[in-house]
Amino acid sequence: MNSDILHKLFNLLPSIKDNHNPDSHVFQFLKFFLEKEFNTKNDLIFEFEPFKNLKWKFQKLGNVDSLSYFNIYQFIQYAFFYANRKRYKVVFDVGSHIGGDSIILDKFGYKVNSYEPDRESYKNQVENIKINKSKNIKLFNLGLSDKKGKMKFVKIINNSFSNHIVDSKQSYGPIQYENISTITFRDIKEKPDLMKINIEGHEIKLIPSIDESLWDSCDALIELHGEESVKSIFNYFKNFKKINIFSQKISWNRVSKIKEMPINYKEGVIFVSTLDEMPWS
Repeated sequence: MNSDILHKLFNLLPSIKDNHNPDSHVFQFLKFFLEKEFNTKNDLIFEFEPFKNLKWKFQKLGNVDSLSYFNIYQFIQYAFFYANRKRYKVVFDVGSHIGGDSIILDKFGYKVNSYEPDRESYKNQVENIKINKSKNIKLFNLGLSDKKGKMKFVKIINNSFSNHIVDSKQSYGPIQYENISTITFRDIKEKPDLMKINIEGHEIKLIPSIDESLWDSCDALIELHGEESVKSIFNYFKNFKKINIFSQKISWNRVSKIKEMPINYKEGVIFVSTLDEMPWS
C-alpha cells in the first residue's frame, strides 16, 4: 500500500468533486489505481491519516472480497464523511454489511447506529468492530423497513454485498433464504442528522415510510437499485419543495430530470438534503 500517494489522493477528492461522475476520465483513472492498490488479498493496517491504524481483514464474500470497501466509490463517500465531520454528529448506517462504513465513521468521530439484518454479516461486523476497538457504534442485527416483524431474506452466495429482503430486487446465482427481524423508524428514539442507505432495492419501501419531518434536519447518501427504485425515489422527493436531490452521475449537481438519477452503484449515489448544494468543505 502506497500510503503517501493514498493520503494525497484522499485529501484531493473534495476539491475534484466535478470529476466524481463515473464517466469522467479522472474517475476512471482513480478507479483503476485503487483497484490495483487494494488487490493484495492480505489483511491491511492503514498507515496514513485519517485512516491511521485502521485494521481491515481480508475476507472472501463470495466472488468478491472485503477490500471492495476501498474502491473509488467508497473513497469518495469517505472523503465526504471526513469533510463534514463537524457538520454531522449522528449517522445511521442502514445496510451496514460487515461494518466498513460504520468503523470508518467511528474513526472520523461520528456516533453511529449500524443496522444489518443478515446474521453472518452481523457476526463479521462484531469481529471487525472488536479488532478496531470502535467505541461509538451501536450495532443492531435488524433491518429497517416500513413494517416491524419478520421478513424473508435472500442471501446471494456469490456476493454478500447483494443480500436483500425478498422481492426487493432480482436475485442471481445460488441463493439461500433466512428469516430476519425488522423495525421501522418509528421504533427508534434516536434521530440521525446523516444517513447512509444501501439496502438493495428495499429503499422503495423504507424511504416513504420515514416521517417527513426527519428530512428537515437529516441528509442522506442513498444507493438506488434499478428503474423502479429510481422512479419511486425521484417521485417521492419531488413532492417536497424544500428537499433537493444531488446526483453523483452528474457531478453532484441538483437533479431536475429523472434521467439524471443513478440507476445503480456503477453510476454512483444520490445525496438528499434541504441544502442548496452538496457540502464538500
